[in-house]
Amino acid sequence: MAASPLSTFESTIRVLGGFMSTYYLTGDELYLNNARELGDRLLFAYSRKGLGMPSGYMSLHTLQGSHPSWLGSRFLLAEFGTTQLEFYALSKETGDMKYAKASAKPLEAVHGMYPNSSLLPTHYTRTLLFLHRHRLRTLHIHDI
Repeated sequence: MAASPLSTFESTIRVLGGFMSTYYLTGDELYLNNARELGDRLLFAYSRKGLGMPSGYMSLHTLQGSHPSWLGSRFLLAEFGTTQLEFYALSKETGDMKYAKASAKPLEAVHGMYPNSSLLPTHYTRTLLFLHRHRLRTLHIHDI
């Protein structure tokens, strides 16, 4: 029986967050090691290209990500914009910034889309993200 993909968001805030909290409470390296192993697997959900939007679901066995069909082509700010605490804590305790960088990349991208606003839209479509990425690339080339 194959394992079902897990919600990247839920796995991050509940399981990774739980490992980090327990590590902070007990100081037992077992929990930090478990957090590191889970964090390494969850990193596969974050796109290495573009704006770094994470897959909504992740198979911890195959390390393959998938996007929930009910979202269509949207990404929710509530999901990709609220996992930094857990990944930052993991980076702090392991000394490896790859976790913090991966979780920060999509949030930095959307803040870049709305630099003069303290409020952000609740969701982003693939088309909007693509157009923004293209505009950034064009601006960058033009500025050189």
